[in-house]
Amino acid sequence: MLNPVLETVRLPPGHRRNGQAPAKALALMVSLLLAACSLDYGSLDDDASTLPDTIVFDFRHTVVRNGRILYKLEAEKAEKWEKEGRFAMEGVTFTEYDPHDGHIVANGHADRGSFYVETESADLSGNVFFAAPGDDITVTTGNLSWNGENRTLSSQLDTITTLSDGASSLSGAGFAADARTRSFIFQETVNGRFVPDSAAPDAAAPELSEVVAPEAATNEAPADEQTITEASTLEQDDATTDTAAPSPALNPVASPANPPATSPSIRPNTSPTDQQGSAQ
Repeated sequence: MLNPVLETVRLPPGHRRNGQAPAKALALMVSLLLAACSLDYGSLDDDASTLPDTIVFDFRHTVVRNGRILYKLEAEKAEKWEKEGRFAMEGVTFTEYDPHDGHIVANGHADRGSFYVETESADLSGNVFFAAPGDDITVTTGNLSWNGENRTLSSQLDTITTLSDGASSLSGAGFAADARTRSFIFQETVNGRFVPDSAAPDAAAPELSEVVAPEAATNEAPADEQTITEASTLEQDDATTDTAAPSPALNPVASPANPPATSPSIRPNTSPTDQQGSAQ
């Protein structure tokens, strides 16, 4: 509340002291005082909603099953938004491991990303790179979303995504891939070069225009699975949690329950000869 300062006003000689002027001045100061006291300075709750609950550096989120690391999600900086169940990250890297032998199934990085704890989903943006070393597949794009419940990857229609598999390279907008069926589509502006895999000419593969419906996903975590979130530097408390969670697979590689086909290459239906040009 403002504290008004009262000053003595000297009236010029001959001025009539009828009390009217001081009364008006006093009324004006009282009005200003009341106005100052009624100013809306905003709610503390509104200010708090614009700030993260926790800020951590050297963030690392690890899922372990049967004593083996299933995947790691790391970031140079992460902000935890408790109500949204979300981590907003910068300088993101991720690695997925085979649950049986521990070799790397997929890895990648992005400038920025959001990770949703409950669904094990992620939205990546900036310079996004994803690789499945075992299948010799790489994906480069400006944004990429992983749906942990449906096990699907997707990018936006306004973003060109490039999918490479050995000698094959296809680019297009509206990229989507299904990890369970090991299939992919581009919704618009598809072009590039596709080289069939001669090692498995009869293997079935979807058309580029085929929209694949994801299978029903079970989101139950094994009893022996644990999630570990940690960081080396904290700006607020409550940065380390150990909770049970389902494991995602940040890649279009089949799960152990859905083994890959004879050849995991990109293989839309085509003739055995090499083709080069545009595909719709």
